[in-house]
Amino acid sequence: PWMFGGRILAGWGDPLDSVLVYDVQREEFFYGTPDWESIALQAFHHTAVQKDGKMWVFGGIMLQSPDVLLPNNVYCLDTTGITKAGDFEFSWVEITGSGDDDPYFGDKPRPMFSHTAAIGPDGRMWIFGGHLADARLSQGLHAFNLETHVWTRVDRTLPGGDYPFQYQHSAAFLDCKMWIFGGFVEGTVGDAGGIRNTLLSFDIQTETWANVALTGGPGNVTQHLGVMGSNGMWIYGGYGIGGVKSDVHFLEIISTTTTTTTASTTTMTTITGTTSTGTTITGTTSTQTTRTMTATSTSSITNSTGEDEESNSARAECVAKLLVSLVGMVSCF
Repeated sequence: PWMFGGRILAGWGDPLDSVLVYDVQREEFFYGTPDWESIALQAFHHTAVQKDGKMWVFGGIMLQSPDVLLPNNVYCLDTTGITKAGDFEFSWVEITGSGDDDPYFGDKPRPMFSHTAAIGPDGRMWIFGGHLADARLSQGLHAFNLETHVWTRVDRTLPGGDYPFQYQHSAAFLDCKMWIFGGFVEGTVGDAGGIRNTLLSFDIQTETWANVALTGGPGNVTQHLGVMGSNGMWIYGGYGIGGVKSDVHFLEIISTTTTTTTASTTTMTTITGTTSTGTTITGTTSTQTTRTMTATSTSSITNSTGEDEESNSARAECVAKLLVSLVGMVSCF
């Protein structure tokens, strides 16, 4: 995995401009610094996603006291030419992106931090939520085409007319749905102080939100790490009502599957007749009957901590290795 930026917590220093890559086989980090021709880029509370050998960075805080946010551009790093044989130099490419730049209703998101970014099955980078420079929360859902560099805003509300908005949450894709867990909202929600325990999904094909019922789970948590596996999301750590959390939870997502079976029956009928002149005429007609059967399975969310179930031991081991490999990402939050 590749990592960019963050900050050293000791002394609450300014954001870093370095890039790290972790070699899983060697179990070793390599350190990269920008070359003298590169754009000066440093940030924390940003997002960084990877696709086809490139890392895409959006948003974040680039200076503190007072906070100065990165502009609403996208920054790309091509990692295909970097060998994992030692420390290296790198260079960023700044992409302005096209789309309506209206600060409130435009296709391009406003400068923000503590949002989420995830690569969808359509190949686009989806940006959701976040904290804006004017102390407001973003209520936008934006998609960035990595090939054409075009932004698109998607405005859809939850059933009941409510629009989801939050920051410091987690988001990841499974099939055509983006799953969003936890996070923080301004104000006080019960005794949670604004920390959420909600699971949302957004279907990018139908462009519909859903508020998914969740029993148990990690509880109210924010600033956590959410990683999608083949059939669910791993939730690690974060900050809850009682303080810092260090537990691991697995939210198993059983997607809805629709199977359609079509059976056809064809009947052939032969008709024979004789004209007034004595000529025999024979004709054949075909009638086709089609029967369609559709079976739909239901969706459900199950949660386990991996502590009491022997079947989760393999999963827990995989997550432990993943968390070790991502240890450098802690400074990004």
